[in-house]
Amino acid sequence: CNNGVIVYNNEIHLLGGTNEPTAYYKFDGSKWTSCGLLPFNNPDPLVFVYRGKLHIGTNNVNFHALTNPRATLTFLAGNLLKDSRAMHYSSDMGWYTNYTNTDMRKWLNNDFFNSLPIELQNGITEIKKYSSDNSDYPKNKITVTTEKCWLVSDEEVGGNNIIYGLSGEGESYAMFTDNNSRMRSKLSGENERWFLRSIYPSMTNRFGVVLETGALNHNSGTATIEMGVLPGFCI
Repeated sequence: CNNGVIVYNNEIHLLGGTNEPTAYYKFDGSKWTSCGLLPFNNPDPLVFVYRGKLHIGTNNVNFHALTNPRATLTFLAGNLLKDSRAMHYSSDMGWYTNYTNTDMRKWLNNDFFNSLPIELQNGITEIKKYSSDNSDYPKNKITVTTEKCWLVSDEEVGGNNIIYGLSGEGESYAMFTDNNSRMRSKLSGENERWFLRSIYPSMTNRFGVVLETGALNHNSGTATIEMGVLPGFCI
C-alpha cells in the first residue's frame, strides 16, 4: 500500500494497487483499515485532480500544495526522499561556497526531475530562486538561479538568516510556523536532519539544516555529509 496518498471525502487515505479501482485505506492513528473501492481508477503516474484538488504521490514522496505569491502553485514534499544525499560530494568548493554549483542542485534539476512522471515534468514551471553567497562575506550577496526542482531556504522555512548579515532568500511559506512544523521524516522512520539551500555565511562548506527537533542550525550542515532531502517545484 505504498502507491500514493490522496484526499478523499476530506480524509487522507493510502492507496493500494496501480491502475485499478482497488480498495483505499483509512489511518486512525495506529492502523490502516480498508474502506471499500474508490470511484475511479488509481492512475499511474499518481497525478490527478479529484473534487477540484490536485494530488501527487510519486517516487515514495507525497507533495503538499502551498501558497506562494511568486508562482501559480508551489508543491513541497511532505516527507523526505527515501535516499539521503550530500549537498556536495567533493571538498573542492573552497571559500566561494554557494548553492549554485552544488551537486545537490545539479541532481535535483536533472536526475530527480527526470525521475518524475512525464506528465508532471511537462507541467513544472521554472522559477527564479535566491540563494546566499559567502564569496564576499561579510557583505550581503545573493545569487539568482533558475530552478525546476529546488530546496527551501532558511527564510522560506521561517528562519532569520539576517542575523548573520544575509537576507533576501525568499518569503516564508505559511506552513512553517515553529519547530514542530519543520520536523520531517521519510515515509517510514523517525525524524531526520534535512538540508536547506542557505549557506553558512562565515564558514566553508557549511549549509543550514533543519534538525530532528525542527530547530534551525546554521553550522552543522557540512556539505559532504549525507542528510535528508525535501524538494519543491512549481506548476
